[in-house]
Amino acid sequence: MARRLHPFHAALSLTLLAAGCSAMGGGTGLVTDRIGRPMGAARVAYETDGGSTAKLTVVTPDGEAFTGSAVSLSTRTAPNVGFLIGNTKARPNLLFNAGSKEWTGTIAAVLFGPSGQTMQCQLQEKDPGQGFEGGALGSCEVSDGRRIAIDL
Repeated sequence: MARRLHPFHAALSLTLLAAGCSAMGGGTGLVTDRIGRPMGAARVAYETDGGSTAKLTVVTPDGEAFTGSAVSLSTRTAPNVGFLIGNTKARPNLLFNAGSKEWTGTIAAVLFGPSGQTMQCQLQEKDPGQGFEGGALGSCEVSDGRRIAIDL
């Protein structure tokens, strides 16, 4: 006879599984207008699945919330090609290495506000390869010229 899992235990297991794969956090920002005058503090929040993408939200001092996707960028190293010497038919064997993936430490995001404005962000990870969880510094620019210095 098959044993059935109690619905409570099933829900608890799924919750614990999901909690282990996601991270949430936040930081601060300083908003300036298009000519550099301070306008106040911004609130910054992120939620990530632990991978290279996250949902990023920036709330300006006037309460306008910009939300969108952010991605931690990576690059691939050039493939390595070489020859193996010592083949019995006097033809060298070709060795090929596809290269490897390296994290650049750069996080890019495009966020959208409620009034149709956009915000473009570029952050640098404090600890490259750790994504948002390792913290980041950078700036965002709103389509109306406002700039926000971000510290996660």
